[in-house]
Amino acid sequence: MNQTEQLQALLDRRGTIVFPSGEYLIEKPLVIHDNTHLMLAPDTHLRLPDTGVFSLIENDGLCGEHENFNIKIEGGVWDGTNLGCERKFLSPGESYAEGGTFNKERYFKNDYLGLLIRLVHCRNLYFGNLTIKDPLSFGVQIADVRDFTVENIYLDYNCKKRNMDGIHITGPARFGVIKNIHGVANDDQIALTADATALTEITRGPIEDILIDGVYGESTYTGVRLLSSGSPVRNITIKNLFGSCRYNAVSFTHHDQHPGAPSLMENIHLTDIYMTKPASFDMNDGLFHFENEDKVALSCPLIEFFPGTVTKNVRIENVFRREVRNEVDAPLVKIRKDAVVENLTLGTIVQSFPDGREVPAVVDRNKQG
Repeated sequence: MNQTEQLQALLDRRGTIVFPSGEYLIEKPLVIHDNTHLMLAPDTHLRLPDTGVFSLIENDGLCGEHENFNIKIEGGVWDGTNLGCERKFLSPGESYAEGGTFNKERYFKNDYLGLLIRLVHCRNLYFGNLTIKDPLSFGVQIADVRDFTVENIYLDYNCKKRNMDGIHITGPARFGVIKNIHGVANDDQIALTADATALTEITRGPIEDILIDGVYGESTYTGVRLLSSGSPVRNITIKNLFGSCRYNAVSFTHHDQHPGAPSLMENIHLTDIYMTKPASFDMNDGLFHFENEDKVALSCPLIEFFPGTVTKNVRIENVFRREVRNEVDAPLVKIRKDAVVENLTLGTIVQSFPDGREVPAVVDRNKQG
């Protein structure tokens, strides 16, 4: 048997499964079942082939379209070896968002995004104490999940591909804890998307009752993104954000995933935020960047409400922001034109800039001429 078959035979036993130390080439997605606790030693390294565009692991309910219960995955290094990989792209006229049509068969094949880990239709899920390395796009997508914990994840990303999310939660999702996410993503370190793109919307629905506690990254893309385009996002606490962000620490988005669909994000609490814009931005660092990203990084607010969003009952407090670059002109909070924010409450906010300037805490484009 090859290595993939050996590991799959272990998983098929269910119960507590330990993969031995070593490096394993995974030639097709591993499949995990109900009532399975998969444990990997820290030096156990699972990797895709150099040109592999598929998942390292999935649950059997993904393609079977049934619920899985009591899955636990922890330990090891999960490596997408993305340098030699190229995903497919949509045909001209097709859209990732803005009304793009979801194709289930295309999602199952996974060759348009190469999502590294996919866990869908899960109840009582644990995923933690591991490293995700160089995925082609998302490190992990978790969709249609209830009673879940994701913790102690290190994103070891080369940032040479687009859409390199860390932990991507797709609705419906409820009763979850996401904590201690370290590293640098080339998209969102954590995304809560009640509604998703034409390539990723295997499910959609409300995201409710989620705690995000501990997001760490220097010059990461965005710390936490919330998205509602038809389904609500509510009762979310986001706390203990550290480091610097090229775009936003927290973004409230709509992105017209479903044109005309309502957006609602409510009862959102942001607290204990220690983030700034990047202290330096070396465009020759060998990493993948978008055009003019230095300028964007300097002007993007830490917290941004995007057009088309409706957000109610937001509290932002205990923000300690100490910028080190005079060029930074980003406010702390920006409410974009055509974004609706009802009942925004601010607690303790401390901002400082090296030249002593006072930058407004909140800029509301709807109130400006």
